[in-house]
Amino acid sequence: MRLFDLFRGTHFTLLLFGNRPAPDTPAEVRVHRIAGDEAARRYGVEGDGLVLVRPDGYVALAGGAWDDRSVADYLALLAVE
Repeated sequence: MRLFDLFRGTHFTLLLFGNRPAPDTPAEVRVHRIAGDEAARRYGVEGDGLVLVRPDGYVALAGGAWDDRSVADYLALLAVE
């Protein structure tokens, strides 16, 4: 499956790289664990990391370290529930 297909629609998409457990997210966020190095390299992720993509395709949040609330707290600021 292509990343473009994962982004299609009016939802946030959370891409997870590595083996860390997924952070807490609202049900409206689609979460996908990504295997392989190509996508990680393109997003600048090394090792465990995440990338949150907005419905319009722009990267909203990216990082290599997160706690269980980081994505949910970010979405709460945008009132995505």
